[in-house]
Amino acid sequence: MATEVEEHNKGQEDGAKATFLDELAVAWNPLLSTAYKQGFRHGLQHQPEKKTPEKPRIIDKPSEAVEDSDEAVEDSDEEKMPWFLKLIIAFYLLIFTGIFLFLRWTIRRPWRVAMLLLLVGGITLILREGQSRPTTTRKTPIGAPQPGASQPVTTGTPSVEEPPSPTAAAAGIPREEFPCLGSFSDGSVQLEIWRDESANGQLLGRLTIFSEDVSKSPKIGELEDIKGTGINGALAFTTRLRGEDLSFEGNVNDDEVLGKLYSTRRDKPFELELWRTERQYNTNYSSRAEWSKEMARLLECCGPDAADKQ
Repeated sequence: MATEVEEHNKGQEDGAKATFLDELAVAWNPLLSTAYKQGFRHGLQHQPEKKTPEKPRIIDKPSEAVEDSDEAVEDSDEEKMPWFLKLIIAFYLLIFTGIFLFLRWTIRRPWRVAMLLLLVGGITLILREGQSRPTTTRKTPIGAPQPGASQPVTTGTPSVEEPPSPTAAAAGIPREEFPCLGSFSDGSVQLEIWRDESANGQLLGRLTIFSEDVSKSPKIGELEDIKGTGINGALAFTTRLRGEDLSFEGNVNDDEVLGKLYSTRRDKPFELELWRTERQYNTNYSSRAEWSKEMARLLECCGPDAADKQ
């Protein structure tokens, strides 16, 4: 085994011809001895391109090696490695150490990785499910008072004839004989469906379309060829309005009616999405006769054969 003197001399010879990369390799190599590193630094300081050109001095006695080591320590303080270079090296050392520890931990306990993947997958599914649910806001049902809106005051003879409103007997709790299955609206289109228990559950209904021009009366049509239960599932019907015929094909999903509405005045159908209004806005009738009487009054005013009153 080489002595400290030999290690010092060897390091001094290598340092005399070393480059910057060699200096880094020696500084971070834990396998090299202290005597070799001291000689290496001494050789670096006495390279030909240094300001104090001096040939490497061969040490014959251990006492001289100790003196040179003291000088090397003082010189090393003057020529320190840049701080940013140390930071970069430490950063990569931490990364490689972390990767090594993780691989070692994984190989020894594979079930831990499986548990971690299951946990991450479960959290991801929960987050996606929460984001995929659309946040919808119910529109104000037709007939409901707008908050903060002032009521119009009419004086003299009104120029617009309002459609007749349902009778007072129609308001109240739905009767079992002729229950209201629901009222659906998007603010301009209103769909109402009833079921006649005395006629083996036959469905009846009407469709009302309100014009953007408030001076015009709405269009009202009675539903015909109704297919479906009116509660949940497929729903289809046809109706005649003033100036056009409509047909609908879609579905009832709890509080929503969604489907396509076809019109004789349009080349392509358009998507219709209606939301269930509050129960207090449902129009209820005690019997089919009462409903038929009220429907006749509405059709006379705003039905397909009525004039467009302005």
